Amino acid sequence: MRETKSIFYNDEKPETRIRFSLMHELGHILLDSEDEFAANVFASNILAPRIAIQYSSKNYKDVMNLFGLSEEAANIAFNDYKRWRLYIVNHNNKMSVNDQALYQHFYNAKVQKFVYKSNECIFCGRKLYNTFDRECGVCMLPRYAPQSYSELDRQLIVAENTWLYGE
Repeated sequence: MRETKSIFYNDEKPETRIRFSLMHELGHILLDSEDEFAANVFASNILAPRIAIQYSSKNYKDVMNLFGLSEEAANIAFNDYKRWRLYIVNHNNKMSVNDQALYQHFYNAKVQKFVYKSNECIFCGRKLYNTFDRECGVCMLPRYAPQSYSELDRQLIVAENTWLYGE
C-alpha cells in the first residue's frame, strides 16, 4: 500500500509565504529528502524558473512582482539566476535538457517569442504578451478614460482602431 503524505501550512501567513512553503514541502516529498537547502532550491526553481527569469526580469523586484515571491525569496532566486546565467555562458551557451524543455514550454509559436505572461486589453480584448499593462495602446483609448465616455463611444473607438490598425 502506498504511503499518504500530508502538507500542513499556516493560512494566516502572506500568500507569497504560503506558496513558497507549499512548494518547499512538495520538494521534500518529491526529492524524498529532509534536506532543507534542497527543498528551498526546489521551491525557488518551481516558482521562478531560471529560464523564465532570463526573459522576464532585470532585477529581483521584477522577480518578486512577476513570480509572486517575497522580497527575500526573489533576491535569492535572482542571485541564483545570475549564477545559472554565468554557468551557461561559461559552457558555450549550452542549456541543459531541462532548460530546453522549459523554454519549449513557454515559447509561443503564434507570437514567435518566449511568453511568461499573457492577458487581454481591458478595452478591446486584444491579447497582450509579457506586460503588466492592462491596455494595448492600439485601441487608443485614453489611459484613464473620462466617465463621459459611454460604452457605445468606447465600442466605436475600438472598432475604428481595429479597422485602422488591424487585429
